[in-house]
Amino acid sequence: MKKNNLFLVLLTALLVMSCSKDETMMSIPQESNAITFGTYVGRDAKTRATALDLDGLKATGIGFGVFAFYSNETANEYNNTTPPSNFTPNFMYNQQVTWNTSKWGYTPVKYWPNEGNDKLTFFAYAPYSTGSTNNISAFNVASATPKTAIGDPTLLFTVHSAAKSQTDLLYADATGLKNVAKQTTTGTVNFLFLHALSRIGFNVEVMADKVNDDATGTADDGSIISDAIAAGTVVSVQKVELIGQFTSRNILNVAAGTWANPVTLSTATDFAYALDYNATQASSNFVNTVANGVAIAPPQKLNADDSYLMIIPKEFKDADLLKIKVTYTVTTADGALANASGSVITNEIESIPFAINFEAGRAYTFNLHLGLTSVKFDASITPWDVTTPGTVVNVPLN
Repeated sequence: MKKNNLFLVLLTALLVMSCSKDETMMSIPQESNAITFGTYVGRDAKTRATALDLDGLKATGIGFGVFAFYSNETANEYNNTTPPSNFTPNFMYNQQVTWNTSKWGYTPVKYWPNEGNDKLTFFAYAPYSTGSTNNISAFNVASATPKTAIGDPTLLFTVHSAAKSQTDLLYADATGLKNVAKQTTTGTVNFLFLHALSRIGFNVEVMADKVNDDATGTADDGSIISDAIAAGTVVSVQKVELIGQFTSRNILNVAAGTWANPVTLSTATDFAYALDYNATQASSNFVNTVANGVAIAPPQKLNADDSYLMIIPKEFKDADLLKIKVTYTVTTADGALANASGSVITNEIESIPFAINFEAGRAYTFNLHLGLTSVKFDASITPWDVTTPGTVVNVPLN
């Protein structure tokens, strides 16, 4: 009996010591503090052909993707420009991070390594992709085994031909994200997102000569630009095309934010990114009130907020130049015509080829000037020709 009691006492003591040890370990939060993320987006940030801003990142189902690399000795740390030979995404691989009401969250939650030489290196892109969404089709493209690929993370990006389906691709500035040591419990890994593409928008205005429609007998004053389009005339934009040898898909280095040698379209033909207006569709690329009635200066924004063109950066120069083509109609009400709409003339104008350098993170606006030259009339009367000899006709005398 005493032996049994002694056994119970020893067992109870062991249980107490075991519980005490567990409680002690749990009371030291810095031994297992979770990794948390924060974000902000660079200047002029605007997903889709709408520029992606911080609110866009926080939207349901958007968020961003993270690649994280673990190293436990100085020789394996990332230097300023080159990852170590065994640098693989062994801590996080395309981890989706989404906004949860008041903070960024992800699952499974990861914790900071505790040893002194332990370091983590982070890279991120946005918007998040499964590898087949948001115009991203692959990660670590050069490797047959992307999850164990050595080196900087990469992604294969394709520019969608339709403006409304294009993605504003972002990448995180790697400054301060390499070889990060364990943080405090309140520490946050902050990503500054930058734009990997160039954004293109359009303004439009009519440049018309002075027309004489004020009052009968009023003389043309010779002005080049008018203060209004003639009454009954409406200028409407139907299509804007950006024509050139664009790079339709390419590989982005997520660590450096640089593009690889492009996979270009055939040099035999030009490719046109087009913005269209269709009066029967709600999906117009244009601001309808502008496209349906282009006004005299100042220029008005033509493309809708979700119809900026997002292109892979490229410099057009030498024999590889860019052109802009605009299709528009000029309608003049005229009840005397068989057509109840009046006269409707469709015009296609094309710029001469020009050089331009589209850089990542920069927004470009093309101002479209639609020139109208009014049909003017003048009149003169040819005087009677009195120099021609007269004809003599003898009339019988009555």
